[in-house]
Amino acid sequence: MRERGKLILRPLRVGAWAVGVLAGACLPAVWAAEGAAPVSPYDPARRAAAEGRPKQGIGILDRLAAAGHRTSELYDLRAQLHLAVGDEDAAERDWRRAAQLDPTNVRSRLALGRLYGRRGLWGDAIAPYREVLLIDPRNADAVLGLADAYQKIGRTVGAQNLLEAAAEALDDRRIDERWVRVALAAGRTGDAEQALRRMVASSQGAARRDALLSLAQLYLSTDRPTEALTVAREALAIEKPAGAVTEATYDVIALAADADVEEMGRSLRQTLDALDVNSLTREEAFSALDAMRRRLSETVTLLTETGAPESRRSAQATRLYAYALADEAALNALTSVDLGSADQRVACGKRLEEAAREIRRLTPPPTGR
Repeated sequence: MRERGKLILRPLRVGAWAVGVLAGACLPAVWAAEGAAPVSPYDPARRAAAEGRPKQGIGILDRLAAAGHRTSELYDLRAQLHLAVGDEDAAERDWRRAAQLDPTNVRSRLALGRLYGRRGLWGDAIAPYREVLLIDPRNADAVLGLADAYQKIGRTVGAQNLLEAAAEALDDRRIDERWVRVALAAGRTGDAEQALRRMVASSQGAARRDALLSLAQLYLSTDRPTEALTVAREALAIEKPAGAVTEATYDVIALAADADVEEMGRSLRQTLDALDVNSLTREEAFSALDAMRRRLSETVTLLTETGAPESRRSAQATRLYAYALADEAALNALTSVDLGSADQRVACGKRLEEAAREIRRLTPPPTGR
């Protein structure tokens, strides 16, 4: 209004809602004028969420939506806040709206897939995961989510094919790990071994050690103790410089060593049997038995140098006693061949039985035996 030629400005009285909307509209322009980065109108809601006030954040976004800020970003953020306060239905509605508004919105589609999985709606989870892969064919999260959904609804072959193709195309450890589990469950040990070898080749440090230990366990499950022991040694070489050996690493090495000693015992018996039927000469049998004893000595050295964690000290002592019995059996066998002693042959059999009994007392037989 004007008074005696002067323009009088009176305070504008508006509600708090209007102030908030005006501030949200004006701040970006002000910041831009000052040369600073623009401020998102959704930042107050994000700040409220970060401060543990998700309901207030929802309120802020509700007011912005009412004022016309109906964007994919707003609905995606509000869905996250709805989920934080336990309103899954509202979260689903907002994520669906966010996906509709932006055909390239990967985040909302992944969130929808996870939400459906969380609610046990695995059939509904398939569509958003597929949409993500149409947008981004190399999205590992969508691959894993879709594989889960396929498995949950009984489409096992579909999950296997998806993971197998993804494991070959993508360099993602999570996919390789999932594919190993699925391949093993399907009895495809060769495919699982190939995936584990890829993981070993593409990783370093602790990740490489873990892949090596998994490969050793696979070899144990397929009755290949010598190969298991070889890769377990590689894992130990990575871990030991960093400090004490972990229980997990010790357990794999110990199981591989046990299996190798048992395998040596079987080979020892077979060598003596072959000598009995003249399939081997005494010189050949003696050479084979001597090689077995050297192999056993290497295994004992490995286990001794590994150093057992505190929780495995008692088992370590029993295990080394069993190996000493196996070594005595090998010495009995050598003496039997060298001198033709029947008593030494009998003693060899007894020591092998005692060694096997001590090993079985420590741990169950490796899977697959």
